[in-house]
Amino acid sequence: MRVLLPACLAVATALAACAPTTPAASGPAAAAGTEAASARRCFYTSQIRNFRSDRDRLLYVRIGRDEVFELVTIGACLDLDSAIDIALVQRFGGGSGRLCLSDQVNVVISHPSPVHPGPCLARVERRLTAEEVAALPDRARP
Repeated sequence: MRVLLPACLAVATALAACAPTTPAASGPAAAAGTEAASARRCFYTSQIRNFRSDRDRLLYVRIGRDEVFELVTIGACLDLDSAIDIALVQRFGGGSGRLCLSDQVNVVISHPSPVHPGPCLARVERRLTAEEVAALPDRARP
């Protein structure tokens, strides 16, 4: 019994630490707004439909039909602009395939060359607006 009580208190404290700290509105409208905000900041790698790069530092991925996220490589990612296919692999946080803004990922490049340097490190930087996507050069628009 003496061991069980501290364990229960530890679990309760951990759960309390995960609780939201800012007051939130309640009701269906607030839930829909929270889901929409979350959907705008995160995506699943299985939703990627296309990608393009702008040189070796910027990677744009199209999610579904009309969302485009910008990833910035940390250092140069050689041959990113001539990649046939890519895979985004989470560096931290498990293997759910869900990526959110500021997450770090390994960009694994499928390339026709037999000599390729391996995965690149990148960060999910931002979700582009429709106007920003339209302003991208053709070579960089996914």
